[in-house]
Amino acid sequence: MRKETKKKWKLFLYDFIPFLIMISLSYIFNSELGILLIGLILVAYTLIQRYEKREIYIFIFGVIIGIILELTGNIALGQTWRESSFFKIPIWLPIFWGYGFVVIRRIGNIIVR
Repeated sequence: MRKETKKKWKLFLYDFIPFLIMISLSYIFNSELGILLIGLILVAYTLIQRYEKREIYIFIFGVIIGIILELTGNIALGQTWRESSFFKIPIWLPIFWGYGFVVIRRIGNIIVR
């Protein structure tokens, strides 16, 4: 495998593994606050380690879009969550949406470069 390809895979895994960890937290913990705190720590760590210019705006945009889409699902489709303390959605879910937007952008950049 070429050196450049190995570097791309390393960057891909560096961005994607925290996302998988955050998703698995929702199955391990029953506490919304615990999931939120661990998720925020992971997001902060990955953003600090490899921050790109104005990436925080992508994260905030993803959080807002996540809230809108989840609320739309609740209202229009009758979607429900077992534990939900933030307008009938889990408080940690918008954070995952925001980080998902960042991960998609980062992986897209890896593929394009």
